[in-house]
Amino acid sequence: MKYYAVCGSPILHSLSPQIFQQLFATNNYDSCYTRLLCDNADDAIILYKALNLSGMNITAPLKHNIMHHCNSCTGDAKRIDAINTIVTYRNQLLGFNTDWEGVLNTLRLADIDIQSKKILVIGAGNSAASAIFGIIQFFPNADITITNRSEKNGMALANKFNLHYTPLDADLQQYSLIINTIPQPELVNLNFHKEATILFANYTSHSYFSKISSKYNIIIGLQWLINQAIPAFEYFISNDDYCKKVDLSNEIINEYYTKCNNGNIYLTGFSGSGKSYIGERIAKNLHLEFVDTDELVVAQAGKSIPAIFADDGEQAFRNYETEVLTQVGRTNRRVVALGGGCLQSQHNVELAKRSGVVIYLYSELEGCLARIDKQSRPMLNATDKKIESLYNQRMDGYLVASDMVVASHSAEALLTSSFSIHL
Repeated sequence: MKYYAVCGSPILHSLSPQIFQQLFATNNYDSCYTRLLCDNADDAIILYKALNLSGMNITAPLKHNIMHHCNSCTGDAKRIDAINTIVTYRNQLLGFNTDWEGVLNTLRLADIDIQSKKILVIGAGNSAASAIFGIIQFFPNADITITNRSEKNGMALANKFNLHYTPLDADLQQYSLIINTIPQPELVNLNFHKEATILFANYTSHSYFSKISSKYNIIIGLQWLINQAIPAFEYFISNDDYCKKVDLSNEIINEYYTKCNNGNIYLTGFSGSGKSYIGERIAKNLHLEFVDTDELVVAQAGKSIPAIFADDGEQAFRNYETEVLTQVGRTNRRVVALGGGCLQSQHNVELAKRSGVVIYLYSELEGCLARIDKQSRPMLNATDKKIESLYNQRMDGYLVASDMVVASHSAEALLTSSFSIHL
């Protein structure tokens, strides 16, 4: 099995896993795709290598800085000065940009006659640069103007592509195609011509989209996301002969966001990765209840975990874990620290994923073992070689089960920030 991810911060909202898992399944590729929560390029690459990923999609705020870690980047990525896809090929890290293809194909599929439009690009970041690059690649005479909250950044982007700049408070009625690339479009109250078409990079501001859908022809960023994912998938599999159909229904989207907003937060990872310590602190920060399944097992069995293993065997312990997880799954909005082997059972994975989101706290083996007493952990009362084998075996399980991965050393701050958006 090969492993892939989308990386950035925040990242829990990303629907890239739903898209890529569908592409992998439809085309019979044995692959897994998750999310990595990282706020800097150095940590992102360390985690990418530690998890032995084969490729990764990149989003804010990493698209520019992660280029410095690549052995080579394509010409379009260099011109845009940002990448959104990396792939390991023959031990080399290659960087690509498919955002511009996503914009162009979205406009084409919507039957937008680009050449006839006066185009306004809102924003001056990587997404704006990608949109501009894509359009002028195929329509070099396109009439494009840039506007931005920061005039300095907006003018810099306009100068880079030799385009016009106009301030946000100017009359914007003349523009018939608007490409809004700012992350929170609802924060900028602008008025356009009533027949204007607006393409958004954002795809999560549902109430705002509903509010303006009667005024303008809007294209939500989900289509942009899908259309940039398809060429990225080609880079992942090194093949352009495959089924490109993606059906991301409202039911799939709503089910995932409901779990993010109302479900439990399950923390998984190897023994000593910090699930209980970090879980308690996150719960406190988010004003949620914290529970530890190991503690619940001890309470239910009336004896310690080593005693359960000694008296009744490992399978009895696993049965207790499943009973406890079933009970926890009937509740919601709790932070739940799972035992290190709890999600090695597919049944338990399904229990957790039905009732919340699964977060894999990654920590290297040496760090895990330094935090615990191995004698108190029956599964770790073994040789170093067997422990390392168990660690590697479980890592694969954690990745497959996860909705998101975060390094333990930065987990408290990043997870608190991430979930505060949803709770």
